[in-house]
Amino acid sequence: RRPRAGGSRSTFYQLEDSESEGLPLTSSASFTLDEVPRVLILYASQTGTAEGFARQLKLTLSKIGPDLMELDQIAEEPDLVNDYDNFYIIVSTFGEGKGPSNGQKFTSSPLPDFSGKGKSYAVLGLGSSAYPNFCAFGIMVDKHFAAAGFTQLMILKKADELKGQKQVVSEWTTTILNQMHFTNLPAKAQGPVQ
Repeated sequence: RRPRAGGSRSTFYQLEDSESEGLPLTSSASFTLDEVPRVLILYASQTGTAEGFARQLKLTLSKIGPDLMELDQIAEEPDLVNDYDNFYIIVSTFGEGKGPSNGQKFTSSPLPDFSGKGKSYAVLGLGSSAYPNFCAFGIMVDKHFAAAGFTQLMILKKADELKGQKQVVSEWTTTILNQMHFTNLPAKAQGPVQ
Protein backbone atom coordinates (compact mmCIF):
# COMPACT_ATOMS: atom_id res chain seq x y z
CA ARG A 1 0.00 0.00 0.00
CA ARG A 2 1.10 3.52 -0.76
CA PRO A 3 0.51 6.14 1.93
CA ARG A 4 -1.13 9.39 0.92
CA ALA A 5 1.39 11.65 -0.77
CA GLY A 6 2.76 14.24 1.63
CA GLY A 7 4.11 17.65 0.92
CA SER A 8 3.26 21.21 1.52
CA ARG A 9 1.18 23.45 -0.67
CA SER A 10 4.44 24.91 -1.95
CA THR A 11 5.47 21.55 -3.44
CA PHE A 12 4.72 21.79 -7.14
CA TYR A 13 5.17 19.37 -10.00
CA GLN A 14 5.43 20.41 -13.60
CA LEU A 15 4.00 18.00 -16.14
CA GLU A 16 5.43 17.85 -19.63
CA ASP A 17 3.86 17.35 -23.05
CA SER A 18 4.43 13.89 -24.48
CA GLU A 19 2.66 11.05 -26.28
CA SER A 20 3.21 7.30 -26.35
CA GLU A 21 1.38 4.48 -28.11
CA GLY A 22 -1.18 6.97 -29.40
CA LEU A 23 -2.40 7.68 -25.86
CA PRO A 24 -2.00 11.16 -24.40
CA LEU A 25 0.56 11.49 -21.66
CA THR A 26 0.57 14.21 -19.09
CA SER A 27 0.50 17.75 -20.36
CA SER A 28 1.98 21.01 -19.13
CA ALA A 29 0.20 21.89 -15.91
CA SER A 30 1.21 22.67 -12.34
CA PHE A 31 -0.40 21.31 -9.21
CA THR A 32 0.36 20.77 -5.53
CA LEU A 33 0.40 17.36 -3.90
CA ASP A 34 -2.50 18.41 -1.68
CA GLU A 35 -4.69 18.86 -4.76
CA VAL A 36 -3.95 15.47 -6.29
CA PRO A 37 -6.33 12.56 -5.65
CA ARG A 38 -4.85 9.24 -4.59
CA VAL A 39 -5.33 7.06 -7.67
CA LEU A 40 -5.61 3.29 -8.02
CA ILE A 41 -5.72 1.73 -11.47
CA LEU A 42 -7.32 -1.70 -11.49
CA TYR A 43 -7.45 -4.21 -14.31
CA ALA A 44 -8.84 -7.63 -15.15
CA SER A 45 -7.28 -9.12 -18.25
CA GLN A 46 -7.40 -12.57 -19.82
CA THR A 47 -5.06 -12.00 -22.78
CA GLY A 48 -3.08 -9.00 -21.51
CA THR A 49 -4.81 -6.25 -23.48
CA ALA A 50 -6.58 -4.66 -20.49
CA GLU A 51 -3.42 -4.99 -18.42
CA GLY A 52 -1.42 -3.29 -21.16
CA PHE A 53 -3.83 -0.34 -21.32
CA ALA A 54 -3.78 -0.13 -17.50
CA ARG A 55 0.01 0.00 -17.48
CA GLN A 56 -0.09 2.73 -20.13
CA LEU A 57 -2.54 4.74 -17.99
CA LYS A 58 -0.17 4.38 -15.03
CA LEU A 59 2.63 5.75 -17.21
CA THR A 60 0.37 8.58 -18.39
CA LEU A 61 -0.38 9.57 -14.79
CA SER A 62 3.11 8.75 -13.47
CA LYS A 63 3.78 12.26 -12.11
CA ILE A 64 1.01 11.81 -9.53
CA GLY A 65 2.10 8.30 -8.52
CA PRO A 66 -0.90 6.06 -9.18
CA ASP A 67 -0.83 2.46 -8.05
CA LEU A 68 -1.72 -0.49 -10.26
CA MET A 69 -3.14 -3.88 -9.31
CA GLU A 70 -5.38 -6.69 -10.44
CA LEU A 71 -9.08 -6.19 -9.73
CA ASP A 72 -9.28 -9.26 -7.49
CA GLN A 73 -6.86 -7.70 -5.00
CA ILE A 74 -9.70 -5.41 -3.88
CA ALA A 75 -11.85 -8.48 -3.14
CA GLU A 76 -9.00 -10.08 -1.21
CA GLU A 77 -8.11 -6.89 0.71
CA PRO A 78 -11.15 -4.56 0.74
CA ASP A 79 -9.42 -2.21 3.19
CA LEU A 80 -7.18 -1.13 0.30
CA VAL A 81 -10.07 1.01 -0.90
CA ASN A 82 -9.51 3.34 2.07
CA ASP A 83 -6.07 4.31 0.71
CA TYR A 84 -7.41 5.86 -2.52
CA ASP A 85 -9.81 8.51 -3.83
CA ASN A 86 -10.15 7.75 -7.57
CA PHE A 87 -10.35 4.31 -9.11
CA TYR A 88 -9.81 3.78 -12.83
CA ILE A 89 -10.78 0.28 -13.88
CA ILE A 90 -9.97 -1.38 -17.20
CA VAL A 91 -11.51 -4.81 -17.76
CA SER A 92 -11.97 -7.15 -20.67
CA THR A 93 -14.87 -9.41 -21.57
CA PHE A 94 -14.26 -12.57 -23.52
CA GLY A 95 -16.40 -15.22 -25.12
CA GLU A 96 -20.06 -15.10 -24.17
CA GLY A 97 -19.76 -12.33 -21.60
CA LYS A 98 -17.23 -13.85 -19.21
CA GLY A 99 -14.80 -11.86 -17.15
CA PRO A 100 -11.10 -12.63 -16.80
CA SER A 101 -9.91 -15.03 -14.11
CA ASN A 102 -8.25 -12.14 -12.21
CA GLY A 103 -11.62 -10.36 -11.85
CA GLN A 104 -13.94 -13.19 -10.79
CA LYS A 105 -13.50 -12.77 -7.02
CA PHE A 106 -14.30 -9.07 -7.23
CA THR A 107 -17.72 -9.52 -8.82
CA SER A 108 -18.65 -12.38 -6.49
CA SER A 109 -17.81 -10.39 -3.32
CA PRO A 110 -19.82 -7.29 -2.41
CA LEU A 111 -17.80 -4.22 -1.47
CA PRO A 112 -18.56 -2.44 1.78
CA ASP A 113 -20.70 0.69 1.49
CA PHE A 114 -18.53 3.69 0.67
CA SER A 115 -21.38 6.18 0.20
CA GLY A 116 -20.34 9.70 1.15
CA LYS A 117 -16.69 8.77 1.61
CA GLY A 118 -15.34 10.57 -1.46
CA LYS A 119 -14.63 7.47 -3.55
CA SER A 120 -14.97 7.92 -7.31
CA TYR A 121 -14.57 5.59 -10.25
CA ALA A 122 -14.57 5.19 -14.01
CA VAL A 123 -14.72 1.92 -15.92
CA LEU A 124 -13.38 1.16 -19.38
CA GLY A 125 -14.76 -2.09 -20.77
CA LEU A 126 -12.92 -3.91 -23.54
CA GLY A 127 -14.61 -6.49 -25.73
CA SER A 128 -15.64 -7.56 -29.18
CA SER A 129 -18.94 -6.67 -30.82
CA ALA A 130 -18.71 -10.04 -32.58
CA TYR A 131 -20.22 -11.47 -29.37
CA PRO A 132 -23.80 -10.80 -28.23
CA ASN A 133 -22.79 -9.81 -24.67
CA PHE A 134 -20.44 -7.01 -25.72
CA CYS A 135 -18.50 -5.67 -22.70
CA ALA A 136 -20.76 -7.58 -20.27
CA PHE A 137 -18.04 -7.86 -17.64
CA GLY A 138 -17.35 -4.11 -17.82
CA ILE A 139 -21.05 -3.44 -17.26
CA MET A 140 -21.04 -5.80 -14.26
CA VAL A 141 -17.97 -4.13 -12.71
CA ASP A 142 -19.49 -0.67 -13.26
CA LYS A 143 -22.66 -1.73 -11.42
CA HIS A 144 -20.59 -3.26 -8.61
CA PHE A 145 -18.81 0.04 -7.90
CA ALA A 146 -22.07 2.01 -8.14
CA ALA A 147 -23.79 -0.38 -5.71
CA ALA A 148 -20.98 0.23 -3.20
CA GLY A 149 -21.69 3.98 -3.21
CA PHE A 150 -18.80 5.15 -5.38
CA THR A 151 -19.40 8.29 -7.45
CA GLN A 152 -19.17 7.71 -11.19
CA LEU A 153 -16.60 10.06 -12.79
CA MET A 154 -17.86 9.29 -16.31
CA ILE A 155 -20.25 6.88 -17.95
CA LEU A 156 -18.95 3.41 -18.74
CA LYS A 157 -16.90 3.48 -21.94
CA LYS A 158 -16.89 0.43 -24.19
CA ALA A 159 -13.95 -0.18 -26.51
CA ASP A 160 -14.50 -2.64 -29.37
CA GLU A 161 -11.48 -4.61 -30.54
CA LEU A 162 -13.06 -4.79 -34.00
CA LYS A 163 -13.41 -1.05 -34.50
CA GLY A 164 -11.76 1.93 -32.88
CA GLN A 165 -10.57 0.38 -29.63
CA LYS A 166 -7.41 2.50 -29.33
CA GLN A 167 -9.39 5.67 -30.14
CA VAL A 168 -11.91 4.96 -27.36
CA VAL A 169 -9.07 4.23 -24.90
CA SER A 170 -7.37 7.47 -25.92
CA GLU A 171 -10.60 9.47 -25.45
CA TRP A 172 -11.20 7.84 -22.04
CA THR A 173 -7.66 8.74 -20.96
CA THR A 174 -8.04 12.31 -22.22
CA THR A 175 -11.26 12.66 -20.21
CA ILE A 176 -9.39 11.53 -17.09
CA LEU A 177 -6.70 14.14 -17.72
CA ASN A 178 -9.34 16.84 -18.27
CA GLN A 179 -11.16 15.88 -15.08
CA MET A 180 -7.91 16.10 -13.14
CA HIS A 181 -7.55 19.63 -14.53
CA PHE A 182 -4.60 18.94 -16.77
CA THR A 183 -6.05 21.62 -19.01
CA ASN A 184 -3.17 22.45 -21.29
CA LEU A 185 -3.72 19.47 -23.56
CA PRO A 186 -3.18 19.77 -27.29
CA ALA A 187 -6.19 21.30 -29.08
CA LYS A 188 -7.20 17.93 -30.57
CA ALA A 189 -7.68 16.54 -27.05
CA GLN A 190 -9.64 19.42 -25.50
CA GLY A 191 -13.04 18.90 -23.98
CA PRO A 192 -14.70 16.00 -22.22
CA VAL A 193 -15.82 13.01 -24.20
CA GLN A 194 -19.49 12.06 -24.05
